[in-house]
Amino acid sequence: MHNHAENMKHITKQTARNFCLYEKGSVTMQDMVYIDDAGIVRSCCFHETIEEQRLEHPNIELWFFTDVMQEIDKAQEATFKKSPVEITEDRFTEMLEVLPPHNWHRETGSESFKMSEMTCGNYTEIFCRIGEKFYELCDDVHKTHIEIVEMCKAI
Repeated sequence: MHNHAENMKHITKQTARNFCLYEKGSVTMQDMVYIDDAGIVRSCCFHETIEEQRLEHPNIELWFFTDVMQEIDKAQEATFKKSPVEITEDRFTEMLEVLPPHNWHRETGSESFKMSEMTCGNYTEIFCRIGEKFYELCDDVHKTHIEIVEMCKAI
């Protein structure tokens, strides 16, 4: 569980690299931190104190980096994950030709590909054809063709 006051007790010059500034629910962390020669916790990019950072980001807190990575994963899923929707063949073809497709997979009766640019983190737009129907979704880039087909068949 995250506890800003408790984290402040445990941060030292040696452990500062394990901490960062984060606003719960955000899809990105604000900044890593360090402890200056006066013993003050500061952001690495702007060299601001936590209080100075709070002038622009009132809910920012000091977090363990590993906890932030888990929180970011949750926030990205909530923000970017989209269930499959049926689309036109024209939309499917247009997106296939926009960028080189990532992980283009073709089987008898179905195919899927992912956009080679990520929307955020591991999330990208995914396109699927099953027979004569076409679908679009946004999900983890590591989804397999079989998982994508099953998700699309479920709608």
